[in-house]
Amino acid sequence: MKRRVMGGMVLKNVLVDASSVILLHKADLLAQMQASFHIRIAAAVYDELTRHQRPGATAIARERRHRRITVVTPKVNAGSRPLPAGLHRGERDTLLCFLDGGADFVIIDDGPGAGFCRRQAIPFVNALLCPRLLAAVGRLAHTEARSAMDCISRLGHYSAAIKRYAATCSDAALTAFLP
Repeated sequence: MKRRVMGGMVLKNVLVDASSVILLHKADLLAQMQASFHIRIAAAVYDELTRHQRPGATAIARERRHRRITVVTPKVNAGSRPLPAGLHRGERDTLLCFLDGGADFVIIDDGPGAGFCRRQAIPFVNALLCPRLLAAVGRLAHTEARSAMDCISRLGHYSAAIKRYAATCSDAALTAFLP
């Protein structure tokens, strides 16, 4: 897995599912995430975003052309890995790419996918925590991060428990995700 360096900082590779890309785009955080992490998306996610012209599709296609986002394909088929039933193709392939060694962590907003990550000890966050990560690396002020979290919270489908955790988790809990 290649490491990207930006501004003297070694960026972590992160696989992002379609829902998270859409939420980050709508909250106007995709560019800041790219500046702080090497964004990778599964080919199935790229197809889902661009074929159906989902929010962020134009930006994702442009960033891929400029090689600032990498599209990856799982090396093995889904039948050879113990994945939860009912995952959409994009989330399934995102997790398969991670299991192939394709990233340092995953950004996933799919409930069954997040549950699989917890059970398999796969490091992950949801899009709701991304503003906190961006604040930790100095890309957002803390007030901007709170505002972005409020925006993502309104746009996404998060339980009260997930919202509470995102607002109250310690900075130390996020350090493993930082460049």
